[in-house]
Amino acid sequence: MVCRHVAKYLLGRDLAWHDLAFYNADLYEGLRRMLQDVQEEKKSEEDFTNTYCCYFEAPLSGSVEPFLVDLIPGGSKIPVTPDRVQEYVRLYATFMMYGCVRDELKAMKEGLNDVIPPELLSGLTAEDFQLLLSGGSASISLSRLKSVIRFNHTHGSSPTVCDRFEKMFWRVVSHMTNTQRQELLYFATGSGALPSSSESNDQNPAIQITINVIGTGNTKSLPVASTCSQRMSIPLYPSYLILKKKLLQAIQCQAYGLG
Repeated sequence: MVCRHVAKYLLGRDLAWHDLAFYNADLYEGLRRMLQDVQEEKKSEEDFTNTYCCYFEAPLSGSVEPFLVDLIPGGSKIPVTPDRVQEYVRLYATFMMYGCVRDELKAMKEGLNDVIPPELLSGLTAEDFQLLLSGGSASISLSRLKSVIRFNHTHGSSPTVCDRFEKMFWRVVSHMTNTQRQELLYFATGSGALPSSSESNDQNPAIQITINVIGTGNTKSLPVASTCSQRMSIPLYPSYLILKKKLLQAIQCQAYGLG
């Protein structure tokens, strides 16, 4: 399975910095917080510079020795200030997803286009492409989902409350269409398909999704996910209808799957 940004590049789509969330959720979150600090004016320019202390440079992945590459001419000597954060985030994210592996991605795209003409791929989204690579749109059974999903209750509620919530969750999933189950998988893992049964068994599953049940049931919050760690965090919603509404809303808005 290829990452979202790789799929978009192979299809000739423009990359967005938000695509980084499906590749490196921790890095995305750090950059997002930097943007948020500026947008909400939480720090003065001096505090911001002292807190983040970064320059227009990025690490070159895969090098034996630590090696930094300038994102702009002379970037190693240009500090990132609040008025240039958006520029830095865009350049940094693009470099980490594309710039540091430009030659490799170019070779992949040329190889793909040797086999499949670009015009045949022009109507596909990154999600469509990933689904095809995963083996198409095979039916996702409730029993298969139950075999790869486990719950982690972090709210300290009684076993009765925990059991009730899990039953509500599976009731929601049982009424989902196959497309919605694919969206649920994509939301949690970045892939809309399960591995074939030959690739997985109960002792050594190829995929394992953890659902963290958190908080006191804030009905305004949506579930969130980290595809890197295959985790979802869902508030302890007080009713089946609220859980259904929030979960369906989240899986249909992939931007919430950022971890």
